[in-house]
Amino acid sequence: MVSNGVEKSFGEIGERGTLQLLVTSIVISIISRPLPNGTRGAVRPPLIPLDRTLFNMAIKNSKYVHKNTCLCPFCKAKRGEMSGINNSMYGHKDSKERIEAKRICMLGDKNPAKRPEVRAKLKGYKQTPEHIKKRFDSLKETRKKPEIFKKFSEITKNHWKKIEYVRKICGVHKQNKKEKILEDIINNIFLNEYKYVGTGDIVVIDGKIPDFINVNGKNKVIELFGDYWHKGEDINIKINFYKENGYDALVIWEKELKNEKEVAEKIINFTNNEHS
Repeated sequence: MVSNGVEKSFGEIGERGTLQLLVTSIVISIISRPLPNGTRGAVRPPLIPLDRTLFNMAIKNSKYVHKNTCLCPFCKAKRGEMSGINNSMYGHKDSKERIEAKRICMLGDKNPAKRPEVRAKLKGYKQTPEHIKKRFDSLKETRKKPEIFKKFSEITKNHWKKIEYVRKICGVHKQNKKEKILEDIINNIFLNEYKYVGTGDIVVIDGKIPDFINVNGKNKVIELFGDYWHKGEDINIKINFYKENGYDALVIWEKELKNEKEVAEKIINFTNNEHS
């Protein structure tokens, strides 16, 4: 007999779905009957061609199979028997062709998130603080592993070497007040000598984005270091990085902007010297 829970779940699936569900429930009740020692047999897909989703949901709702010794996927997962090496997909990696096929299947209107019923369900959904903390802690623990951290680091570095990626990430940022102050100082000394490239027309040098770059044929960049974000940072690391990529670099600290005259002198000396 089909349980009330199953009938309620599939009340609107139509005549064919109801027939499939009925056959599925009968098969489940047969293969799940008690064995001589009091345990129940493993629940496995029937040999007849039934809809897999209907079969799984029938197992989930059936009153016959959910015992401590039940071997259905749902109960095994609850007992932790489907994780790690016990999972049939453990160690499995999809081929590049398979990954690409999956991606194509999710494009445009094929994406489940674009279905009206799914969008209605997700509308207004917010993660609980507990869920957010759990995800954050899990990611934090994962990144502590050297091999994982190295992998994330390499992926991130490769992304930042692609101009399209950098423009997508940084293109929405706006020039901050301190950068505008430094830009005014530079333009008062050398009009049309340097261009701000932190947003908009972004320039990427081996994954790094300078704040200002010389536009008159000199390989020179100017970086503005915020006192908070770059606290304790050695400016020589940034200077040497640009030198390795063929650029001379001048680093100006945010606190130095209080004395615009000294900043202007540093920029003049830096620009006029062939090798800073």
